[in-house]
Amino acid sequence: MKAHDGSTESSSINSQEPTISGDTKIEPIENWRGSKSFSSKFQGCKVYYFDAYGRAETIRMMLSKAGIDFQDIRISDMSEVKEMKDKEMLQYGQLPMVELRSGDRLVQTKAINNFIAYKHGFVPKSSYKRYYGEQVLESL
Repeated sequence: MKAHDGSTESSSINSQEPTISGDTKIEPIENWRGSKSFSSKFQGCKVYYFDAYGRAETIRMMLSKAGIDFQDIRISDMSEVKEMKDKEMLQYGQLPMVELRSGDRLVQTKAINNFIAYKHGFVPKSSYKRYYGEQVLESL
């Protein structure tokens, strides 16, 4: 896998059991507001997607805008996706996937986008402005 900074990350995928599955182990979102800031949950996360803009680009853009340091893992070989699927790292067998430092894995583009947007103040209070923002996001 090629990281966004041009360096190469080992293609050996961590064999740790997935943390989001039928027996979800991820802690409830409301517990994420504890003594640590929410941003610290995302600091150092990894965004896995193909070596293209596509569905992960809005995730990358929002993390950057929020000042979150992340590893942009660009997958160029489908055998890497197969390996991730075989190890049940992709809950629905699809990319993009965001892996937090804790090992928790977030999937489904819109859900990830909404999660980041709400937690980092990117969602306007006005219904109309929120609609407009979602309209723009859907067009990307």
